[in-house]
Amino acid sequence: MEVMVYQVKGSSWITLDRTIDQLFWGMQGVEIVGGGVRFPSLGQAYEWIGEPYSRNAISATALEMEDWKGRAQPIQHLEYRAQRLQRWLAGRSLLWPEVRSFVAYQQGAKVREDKLRSTVQWLHLTGRAELLPGVTQTRAPKNRQCLRCGGGQRRIQQVACARCNGPCLLCESCVMLGGSRSCLPLIRIPFTSEQKGVQRIRLISPPLTSAQRDTMEACQRWFSSTRSELLVWAVTGSGKTEMLLPVLQRVLASGGTVLWTAPRRDVIKELSQRLGQAFPGVKQVTLHGESQEVWEIGQLFIATVPQLIRFYQFFDLVVVDEADAWPLYGDTIWEAAVIRATAAGGKRVAVTATPATPWKKQVKAGELTAVTLPVRYHGYPLPVPKLIKKRSLWARLQQGKSIPSLLSFLDQVVEKKGQALLFVPRVKDAKTLLRWLKNALPSTLYQGCSVVSGREEARGERIAEFRHGKRWLLVTTTILERGVTVPRCHVAVLGADHPIFDQASLIQIAGRVGRSSSYRAGEVHFFTTLYTDVQKDALREIVALNQLAKRCGYLVKEYKEEGEIP
Repeated sequence: MEVMVYQVKGSSWITLDRTIDQLFWGMQGVEIVGGGVRFPSLGQAYEWIGEPYSRNAISATALEMEDWKGRAQPIQHLEYRAQRLQRWLAGRSLLWPEVRSFVAYQQGAKVREDKLRSTVQWLHLTGRAELLPGVTQTRAPKNRQCLRCGGGQRRIQQVACARCNGPCLLCESCVMLGGSRSCLPLIRIPFTSEQKGVQRIRLISPPLTSAQRDTMEACQRWFSSTRSELLVWAVTGSGKTEMLLPVLQRVLASGGTVLWTAPRRDVIKELSQRLGQAFPGVKQVTLHGESQEVWEIGQLFIATVPQLIRFYQFFDLVVVDEADAWPLYGDTIWEAAVIRATAAGGKRVAVTATPATPWKKQVKAGELTAVTLPVRYHGYPLPVPKLIKKRSLWARLQQGKSIPSLLSFLDQVVEKKGQALLFVPRVKDAKTLLRWLKNALPSTLYQGCSVVSGREEARGERIAEFRHGKRWLLVTTTILERGVTVPRCHVAVLGADHPIFDQASLIQIAGRVGRSSSYRAGEVHFFTTLYTDVQKDALREIVALNQLAKRCGYLVKEYKEEGEIP
């Protein structure tokens, strides 16, 4: 996109529409002298003037809005368009093609490029919008950065570009949501308090157990405090969504905006239905890779983590579900996206069944507020895994030799009319185990077995068949450690000593079992060639949560300690 750089008061200024700048400066008694310099790329223009990439660095001191009232008719029309665009784009961070698509969707008509350029430039000059290049274009590669997602120079490539007809910098970190380039303008418009209003919000919430009610009240107390971040440590199957609904209601009733985000698309789809039922009168927007609502305006947003790069200081409350899961935890780009999407003064909640060690340390040091929900909605204790040591496990599987302890586990599953998830460390291990099962099981049982991994094209179909009871056994990798839930589930981990199975992974896998109060026969077996501290720590944490639930009086019957820790 072609832009111009001109001089005013000894400083360089960038414009998308010179006539708008002449109007702006003319009202302040300042004349633009000279023709200016044209650039085919916003990134090149910024590199040439050498200004920092911040809103105040290139924005003129905004006149008070009252000063525009009573001015000439062209200014009134321009200001009307600017205010409408500001309402639409408030809290957004969009590349220029996205701005065009957003405006076209909202007005239901094709966008005039010249009108859009003049309106954005007016918002920029009056201090209501940031005008930035998608990627900083600097001579030193180490200083290059994507201003959209925050990706650093390792993920930025120089490519030939048909837009600016020259070398251009492209960010590979967020290319799945449209390429962020140095030649493309990035428009940011913060959400303002003037756009909020108090309203009545109807909440439809299911009855809560005593444990859920205690957790809900603790969340309410945190929200009323000055603390900005909360960790909700809720065991798998505890009904954690319901705990936070009253907090969401308070934010929505004040006119605020709420985001519930998670790494996985299936979680977002499920949450969209549940939150829609809980808040039937609230405009809800669901965003993921298959969503058709990307340009909708709403108050309650449910979105996968990558979608957050399109928001900027927008949400008064951000709930991060499965906060410890890939690709969110430990990835600075997505962690920064969560922070960037939070409004100034906003609050964030991290929800997880397996909090990371650094979070536990923060809680212990009093640096992070935490609420623990140690029991499932039905009040039964978490199943404690059984550790089964088996020497030469993989050699026996590869050679097709009998493994009595594994056969016994499978016999229990069949006798109890259950279904089984068998977890293995690697995809090649899944194929090895499937061959062993073919030799070890009757053909009628083997026909109900299948493999699910990240490489299987029929993954979704096989998971659906498992959920509907058409398959009784799935051999899988850690891809199914979260999300897949069936009421009659049994779980075995083969090679539980492999590094891929960390403490959180083993706890999540064990959490597939015992989710239904009507089926209490599920077993969790960890097959290992040697005992590890990771396995022992996972068992200790599960036992400790059960003991906490007992002390709090949350268990429906007398807690009987299960399992042994070697």
